[in-house]
Amino acid sequence: REVDPNGPAFAAGIRPDDMLMKIDGEEVNVRFPEQLPALARRLASRPVGGTIRLTVKRRNRTLPFVVRTQRLESSKGKQELLVKWGATVRQITAAYVRRHKLPNDQGVLVEGIRSGGLAAKAGIRAGDIIRKLHMKPVANLKSFRIQYAKLIRSKPPRILIELLRGQTTQLVVIKNETKKPVKPKPKPVVKPKPKPKPKPAVKPKPKPKPTVKPKPKPKPATRPTTRPKK
Repeated sequence: REVDPNGPAFAAGIRPDDMLMKIDGEEVNVRFPEQLPALARRLASRPVGGTIRLTVKRRNRTLPFVVRTQRLESSKGKQELLVKWGATVRQITAAYVRRHKLPNDQGVLVEGIRSGGLAAKAGIRAGDIIRKLHMKPVANLKSFRIQYAKLIRSKPPRILIELLRGQTTQLVVIKNETKKPVKPKPKPVVKPKPKPKPKPAVKPKPKPKPTVKPKPKPKPATRPTTRPKK
């Protein structure tokens, strides 16, 4: 019932509500939803860049179409983490362009924002598409990565970014937080302590010599005097 307006089937002329009747001349017999995966595998098995002859029924007419196959891309592209800005961006794929009806696949998709980061402070939101970075167009994720690396090295004080938000183009400014150099505090002048004056050498007092008392001289021995007998 639905036909991708940017896909190869629409380019070939197939429109919504057309009923698929034949693939390369073989009848298609799909009546239940369970049979759709087998039909999808049958179409996906064809080589990329080849052609498929489809026969569809549109109201009361049977119409033939030739469709050139294309590679089926994922709706999500490669991811890049912007540590300095606190954000995550992705490559914009053709599937994303078709789903969101974008004019082209230029730029990168902002997928995540860290609260308090530089991107969040600038007003960037998840779902925004960065079209220009510092006034230079962003073609894809590769060119964005190169420009982002240069800005991180050069560290300009302000970075002007052009965003596509919905159908509106907006300008935001990322301000690099430059830390002011901290002046070293002057060291306090410490006055040298005066050297203590050397104390005069004190001669030790001579110990007093012990006084030796002279020994008493021995008394001379006296003989007893005897009186002569009368």
